[in-house]
Amino acid sequence: MPSALNHYGGSALSLKVIGHNAGTSMDGVDLVHVHFAQDSPSTPLKMQLLHYGEYPMPKKLKARVMKLIKENKTTPEEMAIVNIQLGEAISDAVNWFAQENNFSLASDVDLIGGQGQTIWHLPLPELFEGNQSRAHLDMGEIAIIAAGTGVTSLGNFRVSDMALGRQGCPLFAALDSLLLSHPTLNRAVQNIGGIANFSILPRGAVEECYDFDTGPGNVFIDAAVRYFTGGQLEYDRDGAMGQKGKVDQSVVDRVLQGPYFVHDIPKTTGRETFGDRMAEDICDEMLARGATPEDCVATITRITAQSLADAYERWGPPGGVDEIYMGGGGSYNPNIINYLKERLPNTRIVPISEIGIPIGAKEALGFALLTHECFVGRPMIVPKRTESDRPGVVGQIQPGKNMHRIRQHVAQIAHPELAKLRLRHSAMPPFRESISKQVRGPSSRSKLACEQCRKNHVKCDQSRPCALCKRRGIECSLCQDVTFTALEFKAPAAGLLNDFVSPKTMGGPVTATFVDETEEVADLYQVTSASVEASSVTSDQHPSPRPVLPSYGTPVTDATDAFFLWRYIDIIGPRFDMFDDAPRYFSTIVPQLALNDTLVLLACVAVAARQYYLVNDQQQHKHEQALTYYNAALHVLSKRLQDSGPDPAVFASCLLIAHCEMVESEATAWDLHLKGTGDLLKMHGWHGMSGGLAQASFWIYCRMIILASLCAGRPAALEPKEWIPGGVFPDPPTWTLKSWQKKVVFLLGMVHDFWSRTPDDIERHAKQLHDARWEELEAELVRHQSRAPAVCSPISILPPNGEDNSFQSVRYLNGPVSAAWQMLHTAFLILTICTPCSQASRLSVLSSPDVTRRAQMYARLIVANSLANRCTIAWANAVQLLTIAGQCLVVDAERNACIRVLREIQQQTGWNTRASIDRLGATWENSWRYEAPGRHSAVGQVDAGNLLYHVWLGDVRSPS
Repeated sequence: MPSALNHYGGSALSLKVIGHNAGTSMDGVDLVHVHFAQDSPSTPLKMQLLHYGEYPMPKKLKARVMKLIKENKTTPEEMAIVNIQLGEAISDAVNWFAQENNFSLASDVDLIGGQGQTIWHLPLPELFEGNQSRAHLDMGEIAIIAAGTGVTSLGNFRVSDMALGRQGCPLFAALDSLLLSHPTLNRAVQNIGGIANFSILPRGAVEECYDFDTGPGNVFIDAAVRYFTGGQLEYDRDGAMGQKGKVDQSVVDRVLQGPYFVHDIPKTTGRETFGDRMAEDICDEMLARGATPEDCVATITRITAQSLADAYERWGPPGGVDEIYMGGGGSYNPNIINYLKERLPNTRIVPISEIGIPIGAKEALGFALLTHECFVGRPMIVPKRTESDRPGVVGQIQPGKNMHRIRQHVAQIAHPELAKLRLRHSAMPPFRESISKQVRGPSSRSKLACEQCRKNHVKCDQSRPCALCKRRGIECSLCQDVTFTALEFKAPAAGLLNDFVSPKTMGGPVTATFVDETEEVADLYQVTSASVEASSVTSDQHPSPRPVLPSYGTPVTDATDAFFLWRYIDIIGPRFDMFDDAPRYFSTIVPQLALNDTLVLLACVAVAARQYYLVNDQQQHKHEQALTYYNAALHVLSKRLQDSGPDPAVFASCLLIAHCEMVESEATAWDLHLKGTGDLLKMHGWHGMSGGLAQASFWIYCRMIILASLCAGRPAALEPKEWIPGGVFPDPPTWTLKSWQKKVVFLLGMVHDFWSRTPDDIERHAKQLHDARWEELEAELVRHQSRAPAVCSPISILPPNGEDNSFQSVRYLNGPVSAAWQMLHTAFLILTICTPCSQASRLSVLSSPDVTRRAQMYARLIVANSLANRCTIAWANAVQLLTIAGQCLVVDAERNACIRVLREIQQQTGWNTRASIDRLGATWENSWRYEAPGRHSAVGQVDAGNLLYHVWLGDVRSPS
């Protein structure tokens, strides 16, 4: 039987634990997979975070629990049913988590522990009227979890803590202090979940920590948003709704005079104090006085933010807090964070992800530690400023199938109570920014099944091929390639529609397609406007829009439209905003525009539907929804191009529509799909310093045309020197992640422009000037690499893990950081291949050991980046860069890895990588053949110089 217990020696303790937490917000179950190891009772306990994920709470179950809490009345039957169903939901979450991250519950997990859903938490009955008693109840039957997973499961930590004379919350001061206590700095760890709480970590001593609940976190804000949107929105994403409103300070001050806020610590609370009804009463009161819904959300958000700042000032350590580490969903709300920074100007406020813990994972990580300590029988550190300092082991154990085995293992070590708990936080791999969530689409699972499974009325696993078809040895419809051809429509008059349409003829009914585009067709259309001339347009004529619109517009009411709009917000928008920070135009501003602008709405849902069906359903009939949106967007676009002036919303919509076409077309045709967009921005004079949505769209366009021209082998549609007035990227006083990333795009554009020059071009510009330009570019790349802000530093560097992966694994904080490094390394690779020399000596220079070594180094860094940082944000740019780098690889195992990651990118994102794989095969010719992971064919070493020469030739210098 496989064992999850990896011994570090004869008496070493080694347990792998899944911690879970269903917070007060009830948005989902947070899960972590953690490895704890301890060599002996006298050595520190080592902890490593292996995986993190979030499983959405089933909507029907969430509504049932919300009703039970809100109405505060129920029956024994309802309580029993909810307890079982929550246990089943957590069991489902754990099984999904293991499957999603490719580990086995039987062999890779020893214990599962955490909190179910809190139903009632009343540690301070004296604050309530009537004959109340101390009580706590959270549901999620651990017997169901243990039976559903086969793993020994633990729970009821809060009740255990209350039994020892304390309040059962927040429970994590010990973990926070073990991780972050500092000898000279006062620190705090802030969690803004449904209820907000923090741990204060006074300088110098781990045991001096204390924690408490400050009051409402997201619970009020979420309740207000649900109240005003009729439940269509669950929370105020990025604080957008609250940012538009005006705070009523009189309401804030009155609420903060309530009994809980003035009560001394220790104190904890929950929905029984700060529930939906209280939030709705505040909203009703404000509405009666003429406030808008946005004013209500802004005011309620300020209640949370001000209660936090007041708590730090009243109960913080002497001398104040030097650093605050933020976690929980509320830490994404800029209205809360900005207020804290104003009130605490001398305090450094950073996300807890800075130490390698995902923002949403900290409480689940705390429950993992409690689970481990409970099973080994070791009392946790008791925080200061509590009602009782009585030590004790907290938690209850429900044996699973593995109980006997892990009990024997723990019994082998010396008695843990003899040792004082010390924790060593080992280097954690960075969390994946894009957390996979099991979200159902607008159609039932059966409709997403292959044709054979639907015909036989059996459940389809939707793999390609599915298990049923594979077992029967028949062709599965999920494996069939689909040509994405648009529905027929009547083309408008010539000269008004750009190359998005791709018609075969001018005028009359035509058929548009996302995959067929030629230079002749693209040249048929030009974007013109009688009312605006390019020479008369300046950036002052299209000022930046407000970060948030004055009103939301008409909410989406159709379920399918709403599904794809939210998919756009969750998946597509963040990819476009890869190199943009607040206000993240395509993630926040564009969806708001969509509620007021039909073109923007159609473009958003079209690109989201396109991506959804490419990833989830390859059947032809399923693409009709995306085609319908696409064609409708084209109709509206043609009219807007006639009627509108310099509208950045049209610019943004053009990029989204072009994305629809490009996602499955060959990369060599991308620049043709972007031709009309380029004409549009030139006509209206937009550039990299225009400001607002126009500037954000411009930099996205530049990134797209550089990636397109890399594979097309043609110069970029817009020369980099035209991106910014004056042609020089201004160096900011301080390099931020955003400015550093944009300069990377600019430098890659300059290097590509240098690479695209033909021998005739070089001759015309004089070789001496050409060589000098190469040296300038190399110096600038080296200089910019050294300017990378701290956030760009690697989170972990791991050696190759075997023959299946011969690359060093360098992981970064998130997808945007990973993508920026990959583009910078591509610039270095291209510049290396363009090492100055005469045309006649090019092959011998590229074959020299120094050049081949440098080129191989950068090519390996590019491929290793995509292998280590496996998230869709990091992969949004990767196809073209991997194609360039892959052509330079000479080792069979490395080529295998490059092909595998290209295939995975297509499966996960929908981007067509088939042409790139074919191109790599053609470059490598007969020296390579793809083998499944674990199998490697013996091939001869390819001459690296010949490969580099082939890449240098590209399509620009190849004979026609």
